[in-house]
Amino acid sequence: MDKLNIANLARGAVVEQFDFELQKTLDNIMDLNTDTAKVRKITISVSIKPSKNRNTATVAVQTKSTLVPVSPLETNIMMDRDSTGHIVAEEFGMDQLSGQVDMESLVVETETGEILNGKVVQIKK
Repeated sequence: MDKLNIANLARGAVVEQFDFELQKTLDNIMDLNTDTAKVRKITISVSIKPSKNRNTATVAVQTKSTLVPVSPLETNIMMDRDSTGHIVAEEFGMDQLSGQVDMESLVVETETGEILNGKVVQIKK
């Protein structure tokens, strides 16, 4: 009988579980959307419950990783009221400057310059 150790416990499944959690942790570290200053952890929990006669024991092993969540995303919106008084909001980009007009959704008649559909939004910062 081989001496029991972590490498052969559960026929090597503990090492496989650790390797799985290690890969998840490494992926999390390489994710550019996570904070590099925060620590990641891998925990191996081993519970051993002996039988009444102490001849046998049930061993439960659990591995888990504590990862860093993805950093929150930020955006900018502007709000106004439409002609019926309902509040409307629209996202605008950080590259737009105060006073610029958002022309993304406009369809304009090329010869007359008349706006056929869409809207002109004046960005105020």
